[in-house]
Amino acid sequence: MRTPILIAAGAFLLGAPACLVEDQAHDLERFLSPLDGQTAWPVGAPLTVYAEALDLPVDYPVDQTLRVTDVETGEELAGWVEPSTHFLRFHPNSAFESGRTYRFTVDVADGVPHGPSLGLPRELRGDTHFSTTHEVNALGVSATTPSELCVIFSRPLNDDDVGRWRLRVNDERVPRVVAKLLPASEWSSTLTFPVEDPGIDVVCIELFDVDGDAFELVEGDELDLRWGGRGPWTFPLGTTSVLDELLSLRKGAP
Repeated sequence: MRTPILIAAGAFLLGAPACLVEDQAHDLERFLSPLDGQTAWPVGAPLTVYAEALDLPVDYPVDQTLRVTDVETGEELAGWVEPSTHFLRFHPNSAFESGRTYRFTVDVADGVPHGPSLGLPRELRGDTHFSTTHEVNALGVSATTPSELCVIFSRPLNDDDVGRWRLRVNDERVPRVVAKLLPASEWSSTLTFPVEDPGIDVVCIELFDVDGDAFELVEGDELDLRWGGRGPWTFPLGTTSVLDELLSLRKGAP
């Protein structure tokens, strides 16, 4: 199961040192919630930037550090930032609107000489996107074996998410595929999620040729995946693991 973390104002979650140089902080846990491309985000849930190595000076002005913008209208949402020992959280003044896509910006201003500066891992800075729509998107792929492909989807799947799987590799149709949901315990045991984060799901797909033998993939293959009326989703096949793909989407480290 996913390991939930309850983030409350003023909570000390993991007790990391308050100030570490960036090299030392590289392997400490850090993540964004929601992850980049996540859908079905609850309209009342705050957004979290978590870093064990967060160095937040007393009374540092965090209001412009986290910003949220409606992608369609370009309008910046009004809200407030909750600071604590290991995290910053953005709370909108009003709930997010259903069926919208938002840009989440983590922006740290350059410090002034002899003034306070915010120590936040560079990996967490920049723009990501999330949405309150119910659509499901493929966010990344990983080959767990030469003939099995795992796909990271943008929200938890349910009984209504059905349809025929179709996969082309370098424009060649894979004759037969068998898909199964990968239990969360097999990919999330080292990850933590805020309790408001509904998470995502991972589906693994076995590939077979016309004779029923394994259809093998190689690095660099161009993949075209469709599921029912969803897609096409296209990816070049790399060598990263499911966990590494997730960490990239979370801008994180375990």
